[in-house]
Amino acid sequence: MEAKTSLNITEIAESRFQQALKELDIAEVFLREGSVRNAAGKAFQAWKSILSYLALRNLDLLESRYKGFKRVRPRTIPLHEWIVAVMPTNRMTEVSTMIEERIRGAAELTALAL
Repeated sequence: MEAKTSLNITEIAESRFQQALKELDIAEVFLREGSVRNAAGKAFQAWKSILSYLALRNLDLLESRYKGFKRVRPRTIPLHEWIVAVMPTNRMTEVSTMIEERIRGAAELTALAL
């Protein structure tokens, strides 16, 4: 039987925050070079990383909504942890609405990014 384990939430949150900063730096370079479409893509990726970071910092808001486990070889992790760590695009609206009670503007910024 496979063991169920939790992710290192603090480490992943910091990684997602750093990733967002890097994406924004790249977006700025693209924008200065006139590559608006590429800049927009990088800005979207940055917001996706920030939303992941915010959700990881407010994980308790998602635990009751996303029950069960996700198999990620060779481990099985709680579904809510997988969703906020990966932040699938098709879950961004739902997650941002859930964290809106603590992070005002999260849902609106997500809608704008999408």
